[in-house]
Amino acid sequence: MIPQSHILVVEDDHMVATLISYALRELGGFAVKVANGGDAALESLGILRPDLILLDRWMPGTGGDEVFHFARQNAQTSTIPIVFVTGDLSDLPDDGVYRVLKKPFEVRDLLSVVRQSLVDSDGLS
Repeated sequence: MIPQSHILVVEDDHMVATLISYALRELGGFAVKVANGGDAALESLGILRPDLILLDRWMPGTGGDEVFHFARQNAQTSTIPIVFVTGDLSDLPDDGVYRVLKKPFEVRDLLSVVRQSLVDSDGLS
């Protein structure tokens, strides 16, 4: 049996977070942890070692770009693939971003980018 991949969803919009987590759990069969903002994401990354991070960019407090830089500079999290889920494609960090999923998105595109990111990082067979 293939172990279940764990995904950290970092999204401050409750409805978007609910849609993403439902699609990943119910349609994709993934284990999902939702962090409702950048501060919660940093706390989660201190405890969890997800296989993939889906990261919104613009959130109150600690934003997605700051979470991204923290994850890349931390030895425990530097190799976790990160997918930015954002409507703003300007000035994305050019080092270490695995993929970008542009909002608004289709659920099938979400599942596709998640699966492909996990396959490419050897997190899914």
